[in-house]
Amino acid sequence: MATNSRRWDGEPETEADTRLFDLRESGYTGPIDSDGYAVTSGEDAAILKRMADQRGEDTSWWTGGDTPSRPSRVWLLLLPLAVFVLVAVLSHPH
Repeated sequence: MATNSRRWDGEPETEADTRLFDLRESGYTGPIDSDGYAVTSGEDAAILKRMADQRGEDTSWWTGGDTPSRPSRVWLLLLPLAVFVLVAVLSHPH
């Protein structure tokens, strides 16, 4: 019995396979979870959106609002200065 499978190995498609192939064939380029559903928001999708934006790719699949920015690392640069000032203030006789 011949199957019309779109899987690389010719095995019958699972429901997740069918959803995945249908999404890709419809033009969806965003992330897809292991159950074959489109992932259009959330932290993991935000990371993938940011990477796609950097490559200049279409991210019209994103529905999560503004992409969260990366956490600021400025405090790492200012921490040594803050420690220096604190030590200087505390060690200075009043």
